[in-house]
Amino acid sequence: MLRSLHPPWTIWQGRDGDGEIAIELQHITPLVCTAVLLVAHLASATPVTAVLLAAALAMIAVSALWAWQMARHVRAERRLEARRVQVGDVMEERFALRNESSLPVLWAELTDHSDVPGYNASVVRAADSNGEMLWTNSGTAARRGEFHLGPWSVESGDPLGLFVVRLHYPQAHPLLVYPPLADLPFPPLPHGASPGPSRINLAAPLPTVNAGQVRAYELGDPFRHIHWPTTARHDELMVKMFDQEASANVWLVIDTDPAVQSGQGDSSTEEVGVIVAASLAADLLREGRTVGLVTYAPERHITWPARSTGHLWTVLGELARLPNANARLQATAASQGPQELSLAHVLNQMARLLRAGSNLVIISPSNDPAWMSALAQLMWRQITPVVILIDPAPEGRPTLSHVAASLAEQGVACRSVRCDVPLKVRPALGRTRRWEFKTLATGRAIATMESVR
Repeated sequence: MLRSLHPPWTIWQGRDGDGEIAIELQHITPLVCTAVLLVAHLASATPVTAVLLAAALAMIAVSALWAWQMARHVRAERRLEARRVQVGDVMEERFALRNESSLPVLWAELTDHSDVPGYNASVVRAADSNGEMLWTNSGTAARRGEFHLGPWSVESGDPLGLFVVRLHYPQAHPLLVYPPLADLPFPPLPHGASPGPSRINLAAPLPTVNAGQVRAYELGDPFRHIHWPTTARHDELMVKMFDQEASANVWLVIDTDPAVQSGQGDSSTEEVGVIVAASLAADLLREGRTVGLVTYAPERHITWPARSTGHLWTVLGELARLPNANARLQATAASQGPQELSLAHVLNQMARLLRAGSNLVIISPSNDPAWMSALAQLMWRQITPVVILIDPAPEGRPTLSHVAASLAEQGVACRSVRCDVPLKVRPALGRTRRWEFKTLATGRAIATMESVR
């Protein structure tokens, strides 16, 4: 049934699993010509009109049968080889075009609508009768963020181009591209007020490696926290109380206020700050310290401190999901009311979260003195801060030198990273590289990059 006055006209629709199938008529001229020939043959039958009418009907019948076979027996699928993709990784997708018909697929155009920057899987392929075409599409992940693979569609049809068979796959599978890690251009951070895995006399909200006290069991306490020797002595259930670790507990805070960000692309203060936070988290976790992360974008997201390789991916995932400054400005404008994202406001909010003895690492390009006052209040609460300034100015024109001087007067350890100096990026952790070869003049092929996927 024709539903539009303009081509293409959908004449049949169906579904097969997650895919939507449609047969569309691309050209109506052959049908009109066939109808004219039929009228002419009925009005005055001659051998010429009979031959022409038979040829026209045969052409339409063959094209319709070919399109019907494509719609019933041709399917496509795609699969991403690696689920963890980091900036710099070679992401590979495997595609399959299956033809279970006795007629060949002369052409199949795959159109990809993925929003991954710099990646496009659109291609034209063909498949033999009762055959399968397999191929791989690869691309380098160039930007961190949350993207989608798909939707996508495959178009095929008959040799004469009268009908088009469209296989549409509307599902868009999420793809999280983690930020890269880099070698930081400053010395390691101090270990805080108490060196080593010392304890402070405060209970921790989550289990740690230190448990120095016990208390009576309360309803809701996990059974794995029961201290059985003490339970046997007191003849009642006693659970362990976990202590905070003064030196290993580090909270990372990134200044996400759009008003203080500058620059574009990978050299912007925002992207440099994300890379610094990711690299610092990796270094601290490698040292065996517990790392937590707090982001405001504009809602607050808390990643509670932990220590493990898996926790690194959790931290990198939160950093990957951070929207850019323009997206946050649009979200703030579309919200019901103004949302405060200044670093001073964030530090005042964190005063309720941090406990005495915590270590706080602030990553910011801001020169607003208000947040330094808020930082002084946190130091009064026995919180050890370290500030990493992201300086957007080129060498010789520093804009945050007075901020560093003010922090030094307060006894705050300060580091600086310039946006005009590219950071040395480490190899991607996703380990999805592929084999690459180089042919020498002697004809010998050697591997220049080994596949570790």
